[in-house]
Amino acid sequence: MNIERLFCDSCGAPLEIPDGVSFVTCQHCRTSLQIKRDQSVRHPQKLEPIDQKLNTMSKWHEVEAIDRKWEMDRKQHLNEDESIPTLENAKTFRVAAIFYGLMATGVGLAFTWLAPILGIIVFMGIWGEFIHRSKLAKSYLTAEAEYLQARQRAIDSKSVQVETT
Repeated sequence: MNIERLFCDSCGAPLEIPDGVSFVTCQHCRTSLQIKRDQSVRHPQKLEPIDQKLNTMSKWHEVEAIDRKWEMDRKQHLNEDESIPTLENAKTFRVAAIFYGLMATGVGLAFTWLAPILGIIVFMGIWGEFIHRSKLAKSYLTAEAEYLQARQRAIDSKSVQVETT
């Protein structure tokens, strides 16, 4: 049986590895190593501890779950045409309410008793849409901020503690 002489990838201690062995533990620093064999080169490579892999997998699983939940929740905060509501968009309805309310009042002046009623009806209808769209935009922004915070917390979370027996 041939013995390969290599050095630990972590601490540099000498290793004596029998042919065919793929995994070893350094007797000096207790690091788990995988022996990589290419055509002409053989070298040990430090293995990532399982708890680190589990931590990484757990983090990304949680992030993916948060992303999926946001995609479902986000739809209920969109406009009827599925566009993202904005406060700027809502403000245009405020301007429209004033403009069309005044226009309706002007047209209604031809019918003296209808002028104030027509203007108020048009104004209130469009103003109601402004209030609705403002609430929708604020709701969307709040939900999006909560989503982004939850996502960042999941990414920044501390490592998962794995008990070994």
